[in-house]
Amino acid sequence: MMKILSIARTFVGISVVALLGAGCSGSPDESVSTATENLSGQRIDVISATFGLNCGVSRGNATGAVASACDGATSCTQTVSTGMTGGDPARGCDKDFDADYACGTVGTANSGRLAVHVPREANTKPFSLNCATMPGNTGTMTILDATYGLNCNSGLSGNVTWDVAPFCNGWGHCRYEVSSATLGDPARGCDKTFVAHYRCSSDSIVHTASAPGEANGRIASFDCQ
Repeated sequence: MMKILSIARTFVGISVVALLGAGCSGSPDESVSTATENLSGQRIDVISATFGLNCGVSRGNATGAVASACDGATSCTQTVSTGMTGGDPARGCDKDFDADYACGTVGTANSGRLAVHVPREANTKPFSLNCATMPGNTGTMTILDATYGLNCNSGLSGNVTWDVAPFCNGWGHCRYEVSSATLGDPARGCDKTFVAHYRCSSDSIVHTASAPGEANGRIASFDCQ
């Protein structure tokens, strides 16, 4: 499949417009990406991208395509397409799209790990990765506990710390996606909330991040400002 790369250079930075998987106009395999690189900002480092996680596909099936389009830029907008995975990864299933990426370096204050979620059916919908507008931070975080479904059952306290802590620990800013495809459903039939507590190296306060029920598919934001 032909790939076209058009590069426009400016004195301020570099703008990259990539057309991936181009076929006929309007084809469902068409994925258009724009990426802007600013030499003074934090750069995008794609960690994982998955098209159809809710349908049971292997995590990371779109990482290569998204990383190729967005790595090294400060902001990047792309359209989800079956071309990212070489075809429909789960025929007959309405697929969502998930990506997570880093801005800066873990363990440093002005850094972040961020998640992006596009609800099903995600094919042909746009998404953006952005380090340029990430808030400045003066410390890094340590997750104390995280719970999915505490409002449904108090006995679930801390039940998802195992996933949130390695995702957010050490970053100055963190956007975590609550996903039942990863966490499971600890209280079926109940609209579950998400709540987490964390500390920042820059202060002595216990901070809280949360998402209302049903939290599945929502993003919880953590900051050490």
